Amino acid sequence: MLHISYSGLKFHKQNIYRKLGVSNRNEAQRKARNLGLNLQ
Repeated sequence: MLHISYSGLKFHKQNIYRKLGVSNRNEAQRKARNLGLNLQ
């Protein structure tokens, strides 16, 4: 468990989306897969 708040999770999630150039989870997963990142 990371022990972070919901607002902290939202903050980090949005930073990841911004860095990947996407706007939602499905796009982030697709982009990560295309970049060869392991999601597991």
